[in-house]
Amino acid sequence: MSSNLINPAAEEKRPWRCMELAASIYTLALLCIFPFVVHNKYFDILPTKYQTYAVLTCVALAVTVIYLIASGAVVRGIRSLRDGSWKRHLNFVDWSVLAFEVLIIISTLQSEFPFESFWGNEGRYTGLFTMSLYVFSYFFISRFLKWKQWYLDAFLGGGILACLWGITDYFRMDIFHFKERIASSADSFTSSFGNINTYTIYVAMVIAVAAALFVTSRSVKRSVYYYICFVIGMFAIIMGESDNAYLSLGILFALLPLYTFTKGQAVRRYAVLTATIFTIARCIEWINVTYAGTVIGINSLFSFLSGHDKIMTMIAASWAVAAALYLLKFAVKKEPKAVLLGLRICWGVLLAAGAAAVIWMLYDANFAGHQDRYQAIAKYIVFNDNWGTNRGFAWRISWENFKNFPILHKLFGFGPDTFGIITTFNNYQEMSEIYHVTFDNAHNEYLHFLLTIGAAGLAAYLSFLVSAFVKMTRGAVKNPLILASLLAFVCYSTQAVVNLNVPITAPFMWAFLAMGLSIVREEKQKKQEE
Repeated sequence: MSSNLINPAAEEKRPWRCMELAASIYTLALLCIFPFVVHNKYFDILPTKYQTYAVLTCVALAVTVIYLIASGAVVRGIRSLRDGSWKRHLNFVDWSVLAFEVLIIISTLQSEFPFESFWGNEGRYTGLFTMSLYVFSYFFISRFLKWKQWYLDAFLGGGILACLWGITDYFRMDIFHFKERIASSADSFTSSFGNINTYTIYVAMVIAVAAALFVTSRSVKRSVYYYICFVIGMFAIIMGESDNAYLSLGILFALLPLYTFTKGQAVRRYAVLTATIFTIARCIEWINVTYAGTVIGINSLFSFLSGHDKIMTMIAASWAVAAALYLLKFAVKKEPKAVLLGLRICWGVLLAAGAAAVIWMLYDANFAGHQDRYQAIAKYIVFNDNWGTNRGFAWRISWENFKNFPILHKLFGFGPDTFGIITTFNNYQEMSEIYHVTFDNAHNEYLHFLLTIGAAGLAAYLSFLVSAFVKMTRGAVKNPLILASLLAFVCYSTQAVVNLNVPITAPFMWAFLAMGLSIVREEKQKKQEE
């Protein structure tokens, strides 16, 4: 998108301030109001969120079109098309997302079900229309938004409310009476997000922002606020009962030291966060025992940690380490940069070793035939049809269907959000006889895209995500606002391996990605002006 069309350059003396205001209103509405929009409780929560996001983004699109016409940007854009200058204002991330848009259009046009592909009405409303809105929102926010830190503070404020709502649901209080007419599986729905897997994706992003800002903030008052948000978020995500959440927490605490261990404060506060997690684990275990007849209870990976016989030792040791680091601060007047660099290097080596160990266990359990070695964690690392609440079955039939696609569908997919149509045609008997449901989603965003928009569309999407990650990484070490946006985006993208792309949580990922890049753009402009 040419800066002659949406021009953030200094020479025009910022006549687009009205668009900055529009982008601010749009972003704040998305971060703070959108999470709480409901209509008929949990019964129509997906279409309600989808319609709300569509209306909100279409209004932003209409405002943009009016601005482009009224400001004469259309004329300048035509000139730039003639002389080719518009190409200079597109970076690799922009090209990737434009390629993604072109490919989902092609996927829709070549689909046997173009209407369903456009609207996604046979799936989760993630058709061409919705994904095109995501693409527009990326350009709208990344080009127009004038970033302020209090936007993230406001997001966390809304996040606290959503988390507290979820925590009360864990105690089966149902304070808003959302579960009164749910005959079964009421415990699988919570807060204003519905399904617990969807809810914990959102909470993971709240935790990511809170952790990044707490570790890096220089303001004492804000640090206290961020810590409170982190604590409430941790209670909420564990009480959300979704094992999927631990993927997000794992990647968050794996990456945070690589970006923040450039200062002693970050090391000390990271130790505090680690000790806090162990403490929260023990608190929830106490709650589960004391209020066993009231709370939902937890049967997840977390129960392995909270019920560990060494949990009190881990709590004491982790707080002792944190205390020792703070005492060391008074003994050492100057931060040893060499030591901090060594910590980051050691952490990187440890992560590499951990990743290698996980890969080896997955191979050993699934291909080398040594499942008996991993009985305690077999349900997490041994893949079969029942793995991950039948995700293994969805993944298996997804790959089998893709292998049988003709070359055109292999490249461009069956059409956006047509997974349910594919499985109904090819796997209906197996689904109905064994699981008594129709799978309308692969429960893996990337595998889902492989079938619905094809290898080409998935490649463009991954190129977009990876290039955005690389671009933000360069500024994340020095700018906590970029880091917070980056980690929220990464938490979503990691959990997407076992979750759905739906217009309840996906808008947040696109927004955080765009927000991070908007800050990168602002910093680049400042350097150019200087």
